[in-house]
Amino acid sequence: MVQKLFSSLLLLSSACSAAIYANLPLSFEKYGEQGNFVSRAAGFNLLISNQEAVFALNGKPGTFVRMRVQGASSQARVAGEERLPGRANYLVGDRASWRTNVEQVGRVRIQEVLPETDLIYYGNAKQPEFDLVLRPGANVSSIRLCFDGAAPVLQQNGDLLLKTAAGEIVEHRPFIEQNGKRVEGGFRIEPDGTVGFDISAYDHSRELRIDPAITYSTYLGGTSNDSPNAIALDSAGNAYIAGSTSSFNFPVTPGALQTSYPGVFETVAFVAKLNATGTAVVYTTFLGGSGINAGDSANAIAVDSAGNAYVAGTTGSANFPVTNGSLSTTLSGPSDGFVAKLNATGTALYYSTYLGGSGQ
Repeated sequence: MVQKLFSSLLLLSSACSAAIYANLPLSFEKYGEQGNFVSRAAGFNLLISNQEAVFALNGKPGTFVRMRVQGASSQARVAGEERLPGRANYLVGDRASWRTNVEQVGRVRIQEVLPETDLIYYGNAKQPEFDLVLRPGANVSSIRLCFDGAAPVLQQNGDLLLKTAAGEIVEHRPFIEQNGKRVEGGFRIEPDGTVGFDISAYDHSRELRIDPAITYSTYLGGTSNDSPNAIALDSAGNAYIAGSTSSFNFPVTPGALQTSYPGVFETVAFVAKLNATGTAVVYTTFLGGSGINAGDSANAIAVDSAGNAYVAGTTGSANFPVTNGSLSTTLSGPSDGFVAKLNATGTALYYSTYLGGSGQ
């Protein structure tokens, strides 16, 4: 059932730009008639049912990580909380499959996932988090988290690492608190591969909250050779990356300056902008032509206060994208340097020029 739901979910997500998701807070919406909730963000989708949470990382199709609570009650109730003002509309495919006026919520609670224990999912700085809330009478030693799709590895700093073909998911060492005071504790991997918790003494007559934050890193590239050569940061912490790629399927964003691979066998340059948390691509674009003598490579990058990127590199392409009226619009030798200024959205050039003589 989950696989079928995700097939529809990923179809809906493919119709939306990652740049849109990068500017939205993390929210959840009800999906299907079984009480499931889904959250979509740049880089991943998250499906929540009363039995499990499933992450689908967008870096590679079919990459799923499932997390479930061992022994979770089939009668556990899933409910949305903190209704948000926005609504979503999905006008994809024929009219019968359209979904309109979909309510958004800020939190999803699985009530009584275990006796006297709730599981709450929510967003914090556009990252997913979950809390285990133990009421008086709950047994923390009975909580076991099971993972499918990636084997958990406990790091020296107490984080839990899950490696997948599309990147890494990290569940950070949990913050555990009771009555506003921190309780010492962390993850523990059991002999059967499930994950439990080591927690110091606490008052069992009061509520206890276990709060691991979830982050992830994802690869940036296609199926061939991809090389980042330079990086710059703007004042907001967004990262601008310049490099070269020979991947025809390098993940460029819709509406970018060059969305189709311009070369044949040689490398072309690329420019990418990632958001300040490293969780979303704001834009990626090819930048190059179809040179025979040498490929194109962006080797340096800088950014101004408006978010415009200044890129320098080498090209052997006679049809490199230069702008009319620039310093040099013709390739002077087997390869030249180039200098280009890209606008803040990665959709257009302010200028681009060759810079070189008759040699290499």
